[in-house]
Amino acid sequence: MEFLFIYPPNARQTHILPMGLAYIGAILMKAGHKVKALDIDAYRFSRQEVVDYLRRASFDAVCISGLISVFKAARWVAREVRQIRPEVPILAGGPLISSHPKFFLEHSDADIAVDGEGEDAILEIVDALEGHRPLENIPGIVYKKDGQVLATAPRGRRVDLDSIPFPANDLFPVELYLRRSSFVNPQRQRHMAVLGTRGCPYPCTYCDRAFGKKAVYRSPESIVAEMQWLKEKYRINVLTFVDDFFFSTKKRVMELCELMIKANLNIRWNVSGRVDQLDREIIRAIKAAGCEKLGMGIESGSEKILKIIKKHISLDDAIEKFKMMREEGISPSASFIYGLPGEDEQTTREHIEFRKKLNRMTGSQAPAGTFWITPLPGTELYKWAMDNGRIADELAYIEKLSDTNTISKFLINLTDMPTERLWAMKAQLLKEIEMDYYRDHRWKMVRNYLAPRFFRYSGIELWVRACRKALKIYRRKRFLASAN
Repeated sequence: MEFLFIYPPNARQTHILPMGLAYIGAILMKAGHKVKALDIDAYRFSRQEVVDYLRRASFDAVCISGLISVFKAARWVAREVRQIRPEVPILAGGPLISSHPKFFLEHSDADIAVDGEGEDAILEIVDALEGHRPLENIPGIVYKKDGQVLATAPRGRRVDLDSIPFPANDLFPVELYLRRSSFVNPQRQRHMAVLGTRGCPYPCTYCDRAFGKKAVYRSPESIVAEMQWLKEKYRINVLTFVDDFFFSTKKRVMELCELMIKANLNIRWNVSGRVDQLDREIIRAIKAAGCEKLGMGIESGSEKILKIIKKHISLDDAIEKFKMMREEGISPSASFIYGLPGEDEQTTREHIEFRKKLNRMTGSQAPAGTFWITPLPGTELYKWAMDNGRIADELAYIEKLSDTNTISKFLINLTDMPTERLWAMKAQLLKEIEMDYYRDHRWKMVRNYLAPRFFRYSGIELWVRACRKALKIYRRKRFLASAN
């Protein structure tokens, strides 16, 4: 069969290519199928350009994937495919499905969806499409039959991750992603991502845990082999681990670091984790293996809020681990979310004072890493918002989620404060933290605060944007021409 993968546009572009589709593409091509991809998010095609491509391209089935935030765009793509090629089966997967299994099929023209990991399911679905087995016998899928959306029995977790081939990155415009990464942050140069674990056992209420609550791991040997492959094939020199549970066990992390050092990869890498999983020995090991940046999801500076979201960390421990990272030469960063249930003026003040303390004791600063909380389908927080009437119309909410860059934009008020007061409190929080930091780091105020505003208002940024736009138009035209 010939498959067309479609990656819908997100509200916010990323420099990490669609890894889920790349893995599925590798599985299909290994089985002898043909695969090509229409990466709308990377090229930012117009709707008419997408329609024109679908009319010209040849394919026997379509696969759509992405986060739940592409719901609206994915539904539009499925509708266009159905109108242009009504006989073609439309498959869907990724967090778009796993976070809310039946919802996308109930509100779109898609025919079959995979709930969970798709590497095994996709080949079984192909067998069904070719008439060799019934869909109802395939575990872990959702499908339409006689106007109904039905779900089969759950599929067990895939344990052997090493047997999955490396992702078929070349289906997507790799160089475009690499240029975007280096253009945004020149010192990072050629950057790609690796996934070493799947799943997370922690119960944080805001996290959808796309791969489930059980953590499954690749072997350190497999991870290092992929790093070597990425370096040789794409000449990368910076890598990010996008695991939810990278620091699963100390033994595993130490083994991985030893293999990285022995392989002499000369690749700098970044990772995120939890403060309660770190100690000085681990920090020294990852530093020796090339780790340059370690991000921690602390989420709130209020112990009350941390208990509400079931974070299970200590703020005192966070301070201590951040000091440790600085002492061992790793750049620490933190992410925070604001506007959680229970948030009030007292918790906001606690948050501000903690952030000031963190800045002063570690030399780190992350006002830009304070995001509005957004309940995502599949999370405990989302269920709370539904049960408490904070989300009155689910379809309207998910469509709005698709239109909003929730990294920085406010979507929903989960607190008991009036919305205007909530906005004012967050603005005050950011201003106090930022100004407190710049009092001790005045040269960084020039670099981080004044210089960007100079470029924005001097007109230089307009020329940069014009150059980016010209490059996008050129790449779009070249890709669309290849469909003929």
